[in-house]
Amino acid sequence: MRSLIISSALLIGLFSLPVENSSAQDLYRSGSTYSYYGLGMPNDYRAPNASGMNVIGTSVFDTRISSTANPAMLGTNRYTNINGGFNITGYEMSDEVSSASQTHIESSQLQMSFPVLRDRLGVSASILPETSYNFTTTGQDSLAAGESPSGSLLNYETETDATGGLNRIEIGAGYRVAPRTYIGIAPAFYFGTLTQRVDLDFDDDDFESVNFSRNTSHTGWGGRVGLLQIMPGVFNPTDILSVGVSASMPVSLDAERRFETELDDGENVQLPESEENRTVEYPLDVSVGLTYVLSDNFKVSSDVLYQNWANFEPFEAQENVTYKDRFRTGLGAEISGYNPNTPPSFFRDLIYRAGVSYDTGSMEINDNSISTYRASVGIGIPTSDRSSSLNINFDYGVRGTQADGLIQEEIFELRVSFNLSELMFFRPRLR
Repeated sequence: MRSLIISSALLIGLFSLPVENSSAQDLYRSGSTYSYYGLGMPNDYRAPNASGMNVIGTSVFDTRISSTANPAMLGTNRYTNINGGFNITGYEMSDEVSSASQTHIESSQLQMSFPVLRDRLGVSASILPETSYNFTTTGQDSLAAGESPSGSLLNYETETDATGGLNRIEIGAGYRVAPRTYIGIAPAFYFGTLTQRVDLDFDDDDFESVNFSRNTSHTGWGGRVGLLQIMPGVFNPTDILSVGVSASMPVSLDAERRFETELDDGENVQLPESEENRTVEYPLDVSVGLTYVLSDNFKVSSDVLYQNWANFEPFEAQENVTYKDRFRTGLGAEISGYNPNTPPSFFRDLIYRAGVSYDTGSMEINDNSISTYRASVGIGIPTSDRSSSLNINFDYGVRGTQADGLIQEEIFELRVSFNLSELMFFRPRLR
């Protein structure tokens, strides 16, 4: 029993330790160490045809492609569309004395959209990850003789494995209210569980190893609104300028936290105060984008995302962490050699994309901002009629700092997405 008491006390304390006090190790599905904080790391890529440009896609419209970047774009749709994909992310992490690697694999959004009235009214259903909460840390520590029940120095090892995140199920609709003006709305249900499991092993046989888990479930209702304005012929007869705005309302999440302890022999032990309930607010966010389409073969796009994290209050206070408003800005371009008047050519018809972004992050740890710089390159492989495509993008980024015992991450990310239009449905000429 004394081993359970001391183990439980240690574990409860370990859940509040900052990540810089532990070192990372290789583990499948392990992601950014900084996802430890708040509700996890945000997922920003919402448009399969824009992520290679390192922008969210708030103003990047295409009548053949849907996205969840701006619900107003659903009004531009002409084809039934399905899009989705997956990401493989590698992290090279280092502090002032050590380094380690981790890899994380996760699916991206899955969306299906339908043009109820072509180029006027469109609807969609989608599910997408809002945040990612995946990391693994290991650590070694000890209790001094005066603190240990055994009366002698007690060494122990911990391994913390975290999984989960916040997800969003959304029903969207976009409508053309004027010849080139579209509005959209998308009510959504937010849900997800953040799970931490700590394995605690002592080097004293009088103390049993203990597995301790903490599950924090979140549910809540929210929604987004969007606006898209398309302006053709701004500088020449063939160009197009589009402006997009999308805003997500704050979401009051009902959060429930549960604790469970399991000894090595499989016995489950119920701890006092094993459940907690409170409300956590996911913040308002607004994105504004501008895209200039010079021709069918070239476009440039930029957007800015703002999230009001300064008022965020986590489930429990985290030492040396201050939340602040987040700004993310991206700039990128897309180019291809496609010519409808010449025979198809695989390499000429490829779509090439590249872009850069800067993210201030939503927090300061030990007075250090956890910002992120990224650069992206990608290609789109279209079908012969260019209605569908496969998109392959590669990102390189740097997040965090080694100052004050923190961790700096190099990010290597491969993102693969697909866009299927009219597949398994009637072709446009039969409608």
